[in-house]
Amino acid sequence: MELVGISLIGVGLLFLFIQSMGLKGITVSKDQIGPAGFPQLVIILSLLLIIYILFTLMKAKKKEKSLDWRKRKVLIVHVFLFFLYLLFLDSIGFIFSTLPYSYLGIRNLGYSDKKKTFLFSLTMTASIILLFGRLFLVSLPRGIGVFRELSYFFY
Repeated sequence: MELVGISLIGVGLLFLFIQSMGLKGITVSKDQIGPAGFPQLVIILSLLLIIYILFTLMKAKKKEKSLDWRKRKVLIVHVFLFFLYLLFLDSIGFIFSTLPYSYLGIRNLGYSDKKKTFLFSLTMTASIILLFGRLFLVSLPRGIGVFRELSYFFY
């Protein structure tokens, strides 16, 4: 199934590459590659990565084992946590949904040190807020009501 999914992603990237050839923009004398250059570079690097992943997957198919019950349970809990994260992201905001999601996800993987897990989750959430919310000025979800007002203290 992974081979089919990755192949579909590759076909989508090829479509995007063809579409990027039509990007026209203002020509600046020092711009050698034009407005399509960066998207095409990212697409080519992504396609090379997909080719590597496909070859790695085809080699690993011979050694593949099925998931035991414990691994399936961890996967089901992760999918459920991600669903809850997406469900509450707009209503309680980025901080108040990402912090518990990352903490519970790490605990679900079997890491038992609560203090280090919380510290890592806090650091990860703060880093994302600083990088995207402050540096790149990406509008992160703020939440509704009191969560919205509290988020103004952080970003």
